[in-house]
Amino acid sequence: MKAGWEVKTLGDVCSFQRGLTYKKGDEVPHSKNRVLRANNIDRDTGTLKLNEIKYIRDDIDIPDAKKVQFDSLLICTASGSKSHLGKIALINIRDDYAFGGFMGQITPAQSIDPKFLYWFTQSNTYINFIDSLTDGANINNLRFNQLSNLQIPLPPLEEQKRIVSILDEAFEG
Repeated sequence: MKAGWEVKTLGDVCSFQRGLTYKKGDEVPHSKNRVLRANNIDRDTGTLKLNEIKYIRDDIDIPDAKKVQFDSLLICTASGSKSHLGKIALINIRDDYAFGGFMGQITPAQSIDPKFLYWFTQSNTYINFIDSLTDGANINNLRFNQLSNLQIPLPPLEEQKRIVSILDEAFEG
């Protein structure tokens, strides 16, 4: 480990929020209440896709805690397909979207650059950790208390930004 780097758990440097649950009967063709779901995360690119949005009735009051926050990460926490479990996208929009019940939001503390955390979740360390947790026969689930135990090497914030810059440039194409 390099000088100045620490090892922290995800629970030490992030907060977690479960998604919004609603009834199938609450869905409508269009409304101001837009809900992102697991299919809104592209598994191959780790990006947010804003197609196939679900809408729920306008009279449903969605708490702010169930709305995506810029520079947080959206994660699939439950799926019938093990390959979708744990897929992540960085929230890079400042729009008003809720996130559904099979989703979660990971919000980094000030000590961790959101894009550094995102790049960490694209690593083999993260992928192997997720694979070790999922053993459900039908619906696979990730619990936040499991995710909170994931260890992450954490350089000083300026070093995180430098690493992010290098990775962004390397994967730009």
